[in-house]
Amino acid sequence: MTSVRLLDIAEAEVMEAAQHYNSERQGLGDTFIEHVRSTLNRIAEYPEAFGFAAAQIRVKQVTKFPYAILYHVKLNEVIVLAVMHAHRDPVTWQERIKLLNLENDS
Repeated sequence: MTSVRLLDIAEAEVMEAAQHYNSERQGLGDTFIEHVRSTLNRIAEYPEAFGFAAAQIRVKQVTKFPYAILYHVKLNEVIVLAVMHAHRDPVTWQERIKLLNLENDS
């Protein structure tokens, strides 16, 4: 299984969304986190099984929630750039690509 690392900003997005869902209905945020973890585990098992959102950036939908996980596979590690709502402006995560040194990846 490949290791998964979330950028701090992606981790903050998960927590922010969970708080929002808990404010809508108690426990819904916990359910959201469970689905995010399950999706991350699926990505860790099969990192190259999911489609591309951009060059070298893959995307996997979170089950039962309108969120997507955007990530990059680098050797034996998955780096999560964003966990964001499907209707959010893609520029939000595209700007994070420069945090990775993709020019030197194979």
